[in-house]
Amino acid sequence: MAILVVIALGQRRDIHVNEVVGRHYIYFLLYLLIFLALTGAGIPKLIKTIRHWIPIIICTFVFGNLGDTVHRLNPYDQDYLLDKIDMAMFFRVNPSLWLDRYAMFPWLVTFMQSMYTTYYLVGPLTAAVLFFRRKWQGFRTFMVAWVLASYVGFLGYVAVPALGPRYYLVEQYQNHIDRGTEISFAKELRRVIDRWETNKRDVFPSLHTALALIPLLVAFRYERKLYYLLLPFVTGILLSTVYCRYHYVVDVLAGIILAGIALWIAPKINRWWERMVLKGSFEPLFPDLSSRSPIWKRLSVKR
Repeated sequence: MAILVVIALGQRRDIHVNEVVGRHYIYFLLYLLIFLALTGAGIPKLIKTIRHWIPIIICTFVFGNLGDTVHRLNPYDQDYLLDKIDMAMFFRVNPSLWLDRYAMFPWLVTFMQSMYTTYYLVGPLTAAVLFFRRKWQGFRTFMVAWVLASYVGFLGYVAVPALGPRYYLVEQYQNHIDRGTEISFAKELRRVIDRWETNKRDVFPSLHTALALIPLLVAFRYERKLYYLLLPFVTGILLSTVYCRYHYVVDVLAGIILAGIALWIAPKINRWWERMVLKGSFEPLFPDLSSRSPIWKRLSVKR
């Protein structure tokens, strides 16, 4: 609630659900509820389904309404610092400008922009597979890690606001990434993403990296076939963040670290919750969690 109030105070316009991305997840939830209703699920089950899926929608809602809040809270952009760190890591070679030579190939631009856009599908797809296959531990780990990474990322936007190479280095590129009719598809994708993401200071850390790695690593642990399906797309997402000039390399490294920390903390939160359930303080999140979670057996023996 406090975060929503801060967002409201920082906006020049009314709070609204992100025009496309927010609706994407809301429609997905509605389709899921309709499916459950058609299969005979009762009202309590539908309410629990909403409860399980609401975190990913809330995070999208918050991100979609950041707007110019970041700039109002911290008006000092740090592109110079991030660019300087990149050059230090690559021995005074700017990786974004170095990749500029490959922006002259329309097919590569289109491919990379398409890979970048698949980010919006990786998370919901992973959650849906885990949910329908009743991998409750995996689903809960995914959701907790997703929320943790999202909110830490939002704080990072405020602490280190930056516009990214596509704005900061625009005068230094020799090849315009949107030039030519051959890459009109990529140009349209970029235009749609720009319209989706009202907050332009969403660079450090790279949530495109963190929120793509989290479902990938959760899938590796709980749904190995899905992992192999996601692997090429997530690899493409990480590479495209720099190639398409959205992020500095240091942003991607920060996103990788953030994903690792979130996935390390998430199971600890889940275990704490399970202990509270055994004590009678909380209700179980899933009806058959106790029969599938090893920790339930360990805690039951201790009791």
